[in-house]
Amino acid sequence: MSADPFTTSPNTQLFYNSTEHRQCLEGLELAIRMRRGLSVIQGGVGVGKTTISRKLIQLFEDESDIYDFYLILNPKFETEMFLLQHLIELFGIGDVGKTIQECRDILESYLLKVGIDEGKILVLIVDEGQNLDGKYLDVFRTLLNFETDDYKLLQLIIFGQPEMENIIQEYPNFEDRISFHYKIGPLDLDQMRGFIYHRLKKTGAGENNWFTDDIIELIYNYTNGYPRKVNKICHQLLLHMIGDKKDGIDSEIFQNVIDGKLPTGLLKERKPEPSEASANKLLNVLRRNKTANIKPDPVISEEIADNDIIGNQTDETPIDDDNVTIGGTKIAEPVDPEPEVKAPAKPESVPEPVVATPLESPNDSQIKFEPATGPGKFPKDIQLPLLLREDTVLGIAIDGNKIVAVSLQDHRKTKRLIDVQLYEHSKNIDLVQNPVEAMNALKSVMEMCKKAAFNKDFLTKKIIDTIANGSCMALSINSPLMQLKKIDIPKDGQNDRKKIIAWNAKKQLSFDPVHLQYDFVNQRKSSETILVGTTNRQTLLESGDVLSSQNWSIRWWHPVTMAIHNSFIWNYAEESKETCYVLHMGETESYLLGYAQGFLQVVSPIAMGIQNLKDSIIDPSPTSQQYRVPPSLLPGKAKPGSALPTDDQFRPVIENWARELDRSITSFKRSFPSGDETKLFISGTGIYIESLHEYLGGHLQLKAEYFNPLRNIAILPDESERDQLDIPIPLLTAAVGSALNLGNTVNLLPSSLKQNESFRLLLKSGIQIAAALFIGLFTFTGWISIQNDQLSAELVIIEKETTSLEPGRDKYYFVDENKKSVEAQVDELSFDTEYFERILLSLRYLSLQTPDEITFDEIRFQMGWEKTEYYSYGQSQKAELKIIDPHLRILKLSGTVSANSAYKDRILQIYLSDLEESSLFSKIEVMNKHTTIGLDVQEMTFVLKCIL
Repeated sequence: MSADPFTTSPNTQLFYNSTEHRQCLEGLELAIRMRRGLSVIQGGVGVGKTTISRKLIQLFEDESDIYDFYLILNPKFETEMFLLQHLIELFGIGDVGKTIQECRDILESYLLKVGIDEGKILVLIVDEGQNLDGKYLDVFRTLLNFETDDYKLLQLIIFGQPEMENIIQEYPNFEDRISFHYKIGPLDLDQMRGFIYHRLKKTGAGENNWFTDDIIELIYNYTNGYPRKVNKICHQLLLHMIGDKKDGIDSEIFQNVIDGKLPTGLLKERKPEPSEASANKLLNVLRRNKTANIKPDPVISEEIADNDIIGNQTDETPIDDDNVTIGGTKIAEPVDPEPEVKAPAKPESVPEPVVATPLESPNDSQIKFEPATGPGKFPKDIQLPLLLREDTVLGIAIDGNKIVAVSLQDHRKTKRLIDVQLYEHSKNIDLVQNPVEAMNALKSVMEMCKKAAFNKDFLTKKIIDTIANGSCMALSINSPLMQLKKIDIPKDGQNDRKKIIAWNAKKQLSFDPVHLQYDFVNQRKSSETILVGTTNRQTLLESGDVLSSQNWSIRWWHPVTMAIHNSFIWNYAEESKETCYVLHMGETESYLLGYAQGFLQVVSPIAMGIQNLKDSIIDPSPTSQQYRVPPSLLPGKAKPGSALPTDDQFRPVIENWARELDRSITSFKRSFPSGDETKLFISGTGIYIESLHEYLGGHLQLKAEYFNPLRNIAILPDESERDQLDIPIPLLTAAVGSALNLGNTVNLLPSSLKQNESFRLLLKSGIQIAAALFIGLFTFTGWISIQNDQLSAELVIIEKETTSLEPGRDKYYFVDENKKSVEAQVDELSFDTEYFERILLSLRYLSLQTPDEITFDEIRFQMGWEKTEYYSYGQSQKAELKIIDPHLRILKLSGTVSANSAYKDRILQIYLSDLEESSLFSKIEVMNKHTTIGLDVQEMTFVLKCIL
């Protein structure tokens, strides 16, 4: 192919003319040519807004003498003065205003000069409009007031995400000036198929059918048709296909991409020539030594090419193959590889797995993880399980090639740490794709926990047996197939609570919803905020079948985000009540959790991980195992000679992480705005990256610190052991969260393990229950005998009283019948009252929320729906009016949409969506829709059936 077909950059050459994108472009072009003024385009992340803006500019390239385009990529301005000065500089006006009014006068004069004297059309495009502070909309409104009798002098187009709607609605004077308002949605299945084939054809793929219909359907289910997501996954699918040397993409390749596995065999066969390697090193040296100004010498260049050594040679800094230096600064020094770390010895039945060399944590020695006051005490708002309370729990967290095991004990309402173990395998641990190797790794971890427990003489035999036998385990695996969602249930939707949860659980899945398994709990004591865990039941069952072969008692299987949430609310109970974020970094998958007012508000997966840094390394060496933020990105940290060869390779990766985080935080800032005091807690493998908290804190303008999952955990045998832990503390977050054994926690345990646990519990408690039943039955028999004698005596007395009350029986029945009649009438009146309240709400909504383009000819509330049916009567047809659904209360809406043909259908569809979201109607049907074209206006009549 001639280029990457699935680049995520806004390449107009690869633009696909889908229905919505075409309508949007046509509407924008028409608004610009007619000089209508203001246009607003909204769409979710990755629907193609930026690409449309670039395509729009390209459409007018041949008319650059008439149309001047200007672009604002990120409209973040501290004051109105800065915004106006930026516009003056952007338009290239050779003047400076000292006050707001002077700046406005300068802009007005320039617009009059360009628009009237020169006859040009000035177009200003604002991207990322959701970042625009609402108060600055009034600034743009003032600029739009600069106009002639026939047209606007400034054509303003704002692209933004859906949350921009709330900003605009707060400024009705600005909203009234919108001449073209369009909302872009994702592609449907057919359009997505055309999108993929179009990009392949444009880049020279020809007729190669690498993406079959089955794969395209899987892609659609995973991406929901969002173009950016489609590009990302298609790019990875092609790389895997090339790496596996296959002629097409199959389900195995797709699953590998979903699981975050990296393609192999793409670059191994190619080794750079000495001269090329030297050139690469020269570029790195020049980047690190920007102040140096050295003219190349042809003779020296030849020597460098021969020896593959680059540097500024002086007599004081000789160059040799064992110690490469530049101007006295050491660049790389060969280091003896560390000895391979092996897991503890295991029984003969467990094969010895290959263990990876563990990464070193550069931050552990620099950062002090202080405990809370009185660690281990239960926070006030934490709910504990009422049943199946366990004294000792072993939490296991799997992430890529790492397994972390944490043993916690619940002793006298105090959580205490017994032991932690970290195991690093040579490959990623996957219970489905490679069950044998995965089980070997898990057995190694269990053997490590067993040996550690036997060596702790302060533990009781019961605790040792629980850990050694895996009698009470909690598991979490960092996988995109297992996610956590937060759902808000409206007060008027409590009756349909389960339906709302089931509907939301099926949204944005990376697999077929047919295989969905989910579990949900209330967040704390609130019944309106729900946490829902989702997973692929088929994959979960396969993993469960592998684990069920062992004699382990796995009680809980958490999504990793659920475990992180448990760990955070336990260790940072007070901080969770403020606005704060938790960034948990994994090997390939990371998550951003947002908290406000004591509740988890947002769970956002982020496609980043320490594996990105590993993949960026060009020349693996001992020094490349040191992961850090390049000093050049940290103000005041860059010093002469402090650069490493990997800094230039890490820089784009870390900058991309920061952009992704910034984009994610910005997208939900309106739910809970953050300030300078807002904290960012970094968890997981982020501890391996030196100065990461400094960089992210400065870039995101947050107070960043590393997450301490042992902050509110007491240490056995005493607190002096806290400083003796040799495992990076933030790595323990997920394992600690699973081992806490909290109430209100999502549990996605597969059915095979549930059956095992039910059998174990029944067997364990069977004898005690049988003994209790026998004693209870014996006691109950004696009590029954005594009660029987007492009842016989009382029965004689009751019979005498019944005879005396016989005359009043008929009167009682008469009164009872009257009571039932009155209750029925009250129920009917209550129903009518509720119906009238619904009518008032509906009329109020129609009067306030109906757009100006829609007028109603008839608004009628009725019982049932009138339908005309024709039947043959001799030689003629006669009409008969029938009432269908006579038991339903229905609102009939007949009206007209008066608008431009480019978007009158869109206006009606948006209005229908608004009616459905109002929760006033259980169902809305379009019974009739007809378009009449006149001389000056184009109208569409419609009839809606709204069931109350």
